[in-house]
Amino acid sequence: VTQIVVMYAAMATLMIVALLQIGGFSGLYQSLQNIDPKLVALYPLNNPMGPLLFVLGCVSVGLSYIGFPHVMVRFMTLKNPKDTTKAILWYEGSYAAFYITAYIVALCTRVLVDGADGFDKELALVELSLSLLPDIMVGVILAGIFAGTISTADSLILSCTATLSRDVFSKYKNSYMFLKVSTLLVTLVALSIAIFGSKSVFDLVLFVVAIMGAGFAPLFFVRVMRWPVNEIIALCMMLAGLTASISWRLAGLHKFVFDPLPGIAVAFGVYGIMILLQRLLQRPQE
Repeated sequence: VTQIVVMYAAMATLMIVALLQIGGFSGLYQSLQNIDPKLVALYPLNNPMGPLLFVLGCVSVGLSYIGFPHVMVRFMTLKNPKDTTKAILWYEGSYAAFYITAYIVALCTRVLVDGADGFDKELALVELSLSLLPDIMVGVILAGIFAGTISTADSLILSCTATLSRDVFSKYKNSYMFLKVSTLLVTLVALSIAIFGSKSVFDLVLFVVAIMGAGFAPLFFVRVMRWPVNEIIALCMMLAGLTASISWRLAGLHKFVFDPLPGIAVAFGVYGIMILLQRLLQRPQE
């Protein structure tokens, strides 16, 4: 709750100040149209795969988040299943408000921040804050950024540590030293990826979302729906989804349709084929 309050307060403040600077929503629309008409188009104008696949690709990004362990744990924290609807409304309502606000700030940034050659787009939010707000409010914006990034980072690191101690090396699950060393090693691996990997945090995050979504989201959905599945089918779904998603990115097609979509589609396709084959093989011969 504290995290979303800090994040939303920071983003809402920046949105209001930026809109006042531009001249409201009408001024924002006109400014974007003057820069590039593509910026005010509802769908990409030059996407060779069409608007439908583009929209489904965006939806697949949201679906992929159930593949993250720290997100799945939230389903387990409800004291009563009857509270599910209430939890969904609070969670989706708060995040919808935040993302809409963040999207408006991004559009305002496109107008107010000079995107000259060599400009780091991922520093645009900080540049906008420095140009529009007093120093103390810039601190609030930075607090909002770190509230989101650090909470996600530490949740994933702790989830990896729990997986190592509970699933991979279960005999050390009660070892205090093993837990601490595992946490340190996972942190160092994550730090190495951040330093030596892609320089674009946004691109790296999207790739991770695609991996987690293609690898785990379809299987999680199958289990929730209580459809029949065994270990072999589960592994084949995961491997096929990961292969399809990674291949899609290596081919550069993620620029047109986000890569979770092909991975999720292939995983479900493999599930359907293997279930069909399983039933055909089990059918008694006449």
